[in-house]
Amino acid sequence: MVIKSASFTVPLMAGKERSRVCRRGGKIHQYTPKKTKANMMIIRKAFCKTVEDLEIDVPLDAEVSIEINAFGLIPQSKPKHITKEPNLYKPDVDNIAKLIMDALNGVAYRDDKQVTELYVHKHERQKKTSNTTSELMEIHIHWLLHDK
Repeated sequence: MVIKSASFTVPLMAGKERSRVCRRGGKIHQYTPKKTKANMMIIRKAFCKTVEDLEIDVPLDAEVSIEINAFGLIPQSKPKHITKEPNLYKPDVDNIAKLIMDALNGVAYRDDKQVTELYVHKHERQKKTSNTTSELMEIHIHWLLHDK
């Protein structure tokens, strides 16, 4: 078995929002919120730039493993003595995974059904410092290529 890998970072910590439903002209219409679409585009562009910079030939039909590390910040409204705390806040890990997996459909793999392993870790929220200026997500993708 051969493993190809790519890692990249996006300057956000978000999950996939629920699709919205509205009625137009007597018909029900379902759509993805603009914020989710924008976040998916940020993730997709970061991935494409990484594979281009690393000159990786993406094996779209391979088995895929994804690791996501999400880092959030403590709001400035919290007392100053709180420098870190468990990240028990939104977004939920399943929505983080959905956002990333859907964003990478068609560019990292043909369909997210190829993802056979998924790891999502929401790290402790930290106070904003010179080293931690924004929320971010580190994404590591591994393509597992089986010998034929």
